[in-house]
Amino acid sequence: MISLWTSVSKLSYWDWISAPAVVVRRTASEQPGSHSSSRSRMYCAIIRFSDRTGRPHEVNSTCVTVYGSPRRRGGGSGLSSPYWKGQTVTVWYDPDNPTNTLIAEQKPQFNPFEAINWLSMFFGSLAIGLFLGAKMARDGLQAPKS
Repeated sequence: MISLWTSVSKLSYWDWISAPAVVVRRTASEQPGSHSSSRSRMYCAIIRFSDRTGRPHEVNSTCVTVYGSPRRRGGGSGLSSPYWKGQTVTVWYDPDNPTNTLIAEQKPQFNPFEAINWLSMFFGSLAIGLFLGAKMARDGLQAPKS
């Protein structure tokens, strides 16, 4: 039970702390689509920040996928990055493991549906299996013996 509570606590961002961070560089990878208007590009921000003890960290933080057409009017790319070098962002980090980060203006909120989704799928499947097994056993007992 304590292990479950620890897992939920980590998913909830309850103890995460915010700090200003600077984008030191970004990475980009392009995923071609089936036609030119459906391609996408994933941008990841590499940020530098100091934790509450003053220790500096440089981590690969939030990645964002941008969808769009290859060219905008005026010749620029339609897949522009949400981050740029030197940009100041707010980072939320786990004080127990400062490499776990999330770029967001406000503290991320815990979504209980994400945390229990896999449990509901497991128990739902288990219940269906038990129901079908019980039905097959009952049908087997009620079958006429020849």
